[in-house]
Amino acid sequence: MHLVEGLATLVAPDGNDPAIDGFADKARPLSPAEKAMIAEAANRLDEQVTKRQLGVDHWVHDVSWREALELLMSRPTVNIEGLVGGTPGRAARPSSLTARSPNSTCDSSPT
Repeated sequence: MHLVEGLATLVAPDGNDPAIDGFADKARPLSPAEKAMIAEAANRLDEQVTKRQLGVDHWVHDVSWREALELLMSRPTVNIEGLVGGTPGRAARPSSLTARSPNSTCDSSPT
């Protein structure tokens, strides 16, 4: 239980924003050229189709379609992908809970 509680501290209570101090400090902002490319993509892509494909009704924090794409391309994320349990190594047994480790990734924006 403590591992799950610890993992929950990696993101804000809403589950959308990293809660690690200084995590995104070195991420550079989008350049004007990158913002222009994203604006063009927002004009060409169908927002409603994308929402349907992703199974969402609105974007995080209720931002606009263009801003949602900017956030996707520029904001670092912390993704908790699951937990792996069992004895590590050759003697691994799926039913054993002698060792637990988180499986997570951090996705960085362009630097």
